[in-house]
Amino acid sequence: MSSSIMQANIQFLSSSNSLLSSLPNNFKEHQNFGVLTLTTPEQPEQLPKHYHITFTLDRSGSMDDITPSDSTSKIAQVKMICKNIVKWMNKDTNQYSITILLFDYEVITLVENELITDTNETQIIEHIDSIHSRGNTNIEQALKESHTLIKQHNNPEVENIHIFMTDGLPTRGERNRQQLAKLVLEHKLENIGTEHFIGFGENHDSHLLETFAKIYDDNYHFIDSYETGGMVYGEILSDIIYSFSNLSLIHIFRAHETREDLVCRG
Repeated sequence: MSSSIMQANIQFLSSSNSLLSSLPNNFKEHQNFGVLTLTTPEQPEQLPKHYHITFTLDRSGSMDDITPSDSTSKIAQVKMICKNIVKWMNKDTNQYSITILLFDYEVITLVENELITDTNETQIIEHIDSIHSRGNTNIEQALKESHTLIKQHNNPEVENIHIFMTDGLPTRGERNRQQLAKLVLEHKLENIGTEHFIGFGENHDSHLLETFAKIYDDNYHFIDSYETGGMVYGEILSDIIYSFSNLSLIHIFRAHETREDLVCRG
């Protein structure tokens, strides 16, 4: 998080204020409105960060189903998102290591904690292209093994981001929502990174994924086409790139004062 300070200046309206003439008539009758001006200081040059991105991908048989909105399969949408993220990460100035897990009735490690470079980008994309659908859906095992691997490679100098993609209801292993949510809670209590839970198609268990995301203010996304897949891809990258304010100091002030300085730390 940035430790910069944002200065905020509020100038209230008055009959002698030049700002009054530029506002609509219904505002001119009141003196409880003002203009807020925010000024951000120049930011120091940021050192490159290192991220570990873990993809946990559902490749059960139903991922071959076609979504009616654009006649593409759900597994094709998964591949598109993963490949686009890999290509973007290799071009970004930060460093990215990638792990790819596939699950159906079992969990298979396709790529493990591999630093993305110009040399191996094509090979990683080929691995993604090789994914095919089969079997049932064991979300319990997928959560357990992905969290174990994330913990195994955890490094305080590296930020962990877990992207979990599925299209359906659990059909193998634990199926109770509360018990599955407990697995997510146990992982979040160790404070190891952020998670994105992505549901594909209209028949996935949105309540389950939303429950996962709400445990620790993580993210739930819904994809039903290439187009929405592209939007979610953008949302995930935005979440990686931008940090948000973790502390805001707000001073309460009298309505008719001419100005007040606020300090917001981000």
